[in-house]
Amino acid sequence: MKNLSLGLFLLALVNIASCGAITSKGTTISGNIIDAPNMKIYLDKMGLNNSVTIVTETESDANGDFTLKSEETLTPAIYRLRIGAGKLVLILEDAAPTLMIKGSLDGLRTYDVDIKGSDSALDFIQAMNLMSTSKITVDDVKDYIKNTPYPMGGMQMAMNAFGNRPEYYEIHKTASALLTKKYPNHEYSAQYATFAAGLEQMASQGQGSELIQVGMTAPNITLKSPEGKTYSLADLKGKVVLLDFWASWCGPCRKSNPHVVEMYNKYKDRGFTVFSVSLDGIDSRMRERYPDDTQYQAGLEQSKKNWIAAIEKDSLTWPYHVSELAKWDTQAVRQYGVTGIPKTFLINREGKIAAVNPRTTLEEELLKLL
Repeated sequence: MKNLSLGLFLLALVNIASCGAITSKGTTISGNIIDAPNMKIYLDKMGLNNSVTIVTETESDANGDFTLKSEETLTPAIYRLRIGAGKLVLILEDAAPTLMIKGSLDGLRTYDVDIKGSDSALDFIQAMNLMSTSKITVDDVKDYIKNTPYPMGGMQMAMNAFGNRPEYYEIHKTASALLTKKYPNHEYSAQYATFAAGLEQMASQGQGSELIQVGMTAPNITLKSPEGKTYSLADLKGKVVLLDFWASWCGPCRKSNPHVVEMYNKYKDRGFTVFSVSLDGIDSRMRERYPDDTQYQAGLEQSKKNWIAAIEKDSLTWPYHVSELAKWDTQAVRQYGVTGIPKTFLINREGKIAAVNPRTTLEEELLKLL
């Protein structure tokens, strides 16, 4: 899922229409991030092409307490609380003049935080928490997009879950229609509608078809593991390999991992293995969010830790875990035409593609090759 990080597309949030805006002057966001003492804290307003406007900033005290004050009322938009490498997306369609947020740095990553003062933020945070902990299915995501009363949250969820995959254009069109209905004059209502229409055109022209087809020789991938060891897909010729594009932030990926683990444990002694390419890390679009190299490096390190933690938590015991830590800029993504994750390719012993995305039929396809 491109972004189950998704990843990830952010929407234009400038010149917000007055519809739904809070009438009182100014907004205060206070709270406590328990493991973030004496740290700079920013409230960003997110824009198209990952442009970022810092709304206000402050510094936490020795206990992690903080108060962010905006002289201007926060109009309906998508915002982000940023503390070091920790980030929390806030859908503020109905924010009160005072908001309260409590949690930890790790909780920001998994959306495991307490928030008061905005039902729209709470609605999105609860859904994202389920996604980050692999407790939500693709159908659940679709239902959320269709049924949430906060279409900005639905729009963001659609981009997180389905990215720019043409086969999901109908979901984007639904989210776009709901957004336009509530915010007909909002600038990114028109922009999102254009995006959804573009996906529909791509689908109609067959541009969503697979770049890599059954019978083709699998392009080689050579990347490093978390420990710095280099692995090449070509070196596994002679084995049946499931090439798996995934990421720690991708809820559907994490949801499908138990089945992959089951198949690996069942058939590894018969010559089956998994080559996992992680799309964790920071791509060029996300790079703009980091104001200096120190924060960028901290973000990379945190992303690597998330990757390692997901491998351990999901019991992905095969040795072939690799990543550029470049998210969607990963060269293998372009080689294989990956536009969303999870994405898998089953490769036979001769190094040729035997199946594309064999999720529900993985065992059946394996038995043909082993």
